[in-house]
Amino acid sequence: MTCLSADEVNAIAAGLLDAAASSRAHLHLDQCGSCRKLVAAVADSGAQETPRSGAVVRERMPIGRGTVIGRYVVDRVLGAGGMGVVYAAHDPELDRPVALKLLHEADAEGEPCEDRLRQEARAMARLDHANVLRVHDVGRHGDRTFIAMEFVEGRTLRRWLVEEPRSTAAIVEVLVRAGRGLCAAHEAGILHGDFKPDNVFISSQGCVVVGDFGLARPLEQPWQDDDIGGTPAYLAPEVLAGARPAAASDQFSFCVSFWEAVHGARPGRRFAHSPDVPRWLRRALMRGLHPDAAARHPSLAALLDDIERAPRRQKQIAAGAAFFIAAAGAATMFLH
Repeated sequence: MTCLSADEVNAIAAGLLDAAASSRAHLHLDQCGSCRKLVAAVADSGAQETPRSGAVVRERMPIGRGTVIGRYVVDRVLGAGGMGVVYAAHDPELDRPVALKLLHEADAEGEPCEDRLRQEARAMARLDHANVLRVHDVGRHGDRTFIAMEFVEGRTLRRWLVEEPRSTAAIVEVLVRAGRGLCAAHEAGILHGDFKPDNVFISSQGCVVVGDFGLARPLEQPWQDDDIGGTPAYLAPEVLAGARPAAASDQFSFCVSFWEAVHGARPGRRFAHSPDVPRWLRRALMRGLHPDAAARHPSLAALLDDIERAPRRQKQIAAGAAFFIAAAGAATMFLH
């Protein structure tokens, strides 16, 4: 099992994981000393530190079942992150489940976080794609902002990967669909800014959607040097160095996530890999991971097209080789 993400560490320290997720996380903690120390340090400080902004968030007890937020009735906690807590809830007016992201109470007075949550709602509302989480509503609960989103009954890509062994083909299919959702954002002029396995959701019916557009921004938005966000392990080197994020930096984050999914670890300096991953896929991902943004694929769509075409090319080459061998064998028999 891979190490816990920053959001998972925050949620464990705050006691916000549901029973099943908590059980899986503590199973990992029993075997991982570094994660145990990190969770203990965060818990002892009485604060959860978000990797996005470095701000310290002091979270109160989560809202209880039956609480009404807007018109939505809270059921249970789904998770927590740097900006807020996400709840499973019910929309009584339309009789459907929703996911509610409610801004942390300690941040409710801070304009940057509130603006970011509303920016997330606007970014997601502009996207209408099968592989992007849909937003339904935005509103206020006291002095806190919330957004109501499509509820995905399932798990994150990270959890999906550790539930049971997955074939490379199955992983590729899921990541390509998530990539198409990210492409839709780029085509709409939106940069995600924080693509990682924790922000890809897989429903129990097999639907794959990209969510958490909390750091999304227009691709052409003026850049501020102090506005860095995202999860460092997945950020492109130019972004870590202070350059303006772009579609190519989303591509890099996507390839880190893809590499981690198929190899079981994020890419390191020596690019250790699993022998089960075909060379064509490694080559495609390594290009997307190039430290020079200009040397990556022309676009994420081009990368996905390459990934989808490569197996067909391999089959065509294999079929051609088999035909040649068969024809050569027939010719040999005829000559004899």
